[in-house]
Amino acid sequence: MSFFVALYFTIYQTKYFFIKKISNNIIDYDYFSMLVCSFNILK
Repeated sequence: MSFFVALYFTIYQTKYFFIKKISNNIIDYDYFSMLVCSFNILK
């Protein structure tokens, strides 16, 4: 299960990085953290 968590986090981190570059910091990092926490709760 930890493999999937690592994979999910890597994909999401990469996606977040590009979104942050495109939107120029419109999306708050707290929102990203909340998504990661939500995923951890769901698993």
